[in-house]
Parts: sequence; C-alpha cells; structure tokens
Amino acid sequence: MNDEEKARQALQTIEGDLFDYWRVIWSRRWLIFALVLISAITAYISSKRLPKIYLSTITVIATGGGEGGSRGGLAWGTC
Repeated sequence: MNDEEKARQALQTIEGDLFDYWRVIWSRRWLIFALVLISAITAYISSKRLPKIYLSTITVIATGGGEGGSRGGLAWGTC
C-alpha cells in the first residue's frame, strides 16, 4: 500500500466518522433542542429571582501640594 492509498483510506475514515457524528446529532436533535431551551429558561428565571446587588468603589488621591497649586485646589476643594 503506497502513501496515496493510505491517505485516501484515512480520509474516508475521517469522513465516515464525521458523517456518523452528524447522524447521531441529527437523530437526537429534539433532545438537544429541549436541553438547550430548558437550560436557557432556567438561567433566565434564576437570574431574575436573585436580589439586585450594586457595588461602587471610589479612590481619592490627596496630593501634598500647596493651596496655590492647581492640584491642591482639586484635592482640598471647598464643601
């Protein structure tokens, strides 16, 4: 058996495997569709039932500049 025949046989094996996979997926398409739909509905319902949590952070950087500096006015602004 030469290299060309081996390559052709390997390609036929791969194509056969892919066709077999497709055939199994196609025969179980309703089960796959139902599982995807049930998962999506469950995720939607569970996300709507969770309490809303809002988180906010702030970082204040105080500089040691004097009152005359441009940054000093921002860091030590009047209230």
